[in-house]
Amino acid sequence: MAIAQGNLLEALAKNLFGPLLFASFVIVAVHITLKLVKKRRITAFYCHPVKQRKLQIIGLFILLIYYFLLLYKLS
Repeated sequence: MAIAQGNLLEALAKNLFGPLLFASFVIVAVHITLKLVKKRRITAFYCHPVKQRKLQIIGLFILLIYYFLLLYKLS
């Protein structure tokens, strides 16, 4: 609601991971596009950690705990 009202700082305060995820996806999309245009193999430092199951589960729990606390604070 805050972003619809034009209050960007309040929106960032309410959703910490949104801008981080958006920026990450933009960077990855630009990187993959450049690799495809140059016809090179797609390898990057973020490919290996993203494939690790343990890191995926830890990231999921961090996000779930964060949003659970956020919803708890709102109620």
